[in-house]
Amino acid sequence: GMIFLDNRHPIIAETLTELLGPDAKREPMDVKCCDFDDVEYHIVVTPDDKDSVSLSLRMRCAKDLMPMGTKAVLDSTFPGALQEKTEQGYDVTLKWNVDKA
Repeated sequence: GMIFLDNRHPIIAETLTELLGPDAKREPMDVKCCDFDDVEYHIVVTPDDKDSVSLSLRMRCAKDLMPMGTKAVLDSTFPGALQEKTEQGYDVTLKWNVDKA
């Protein structure tokens, strides 16, 4: 039989809902998790900047995908969030102001 894999990662969805939802908590957090396809996620809210959330990703295929227009897609999907300098050890870092997300 087939296995249905949701396109949303439950830990990522829950964490972002805590940050951006109607009952949002402004607390520092540091959440790391992996997906079924070995994509690693890192969500950070620092104590000195509780109004911003960073999401970093590490993917085995990132170096192959970036020259094929991935940066442009990320820029258009998440305007202003793509960071030029990624978190050390990660391929992509996005950062948002929680009040404007």
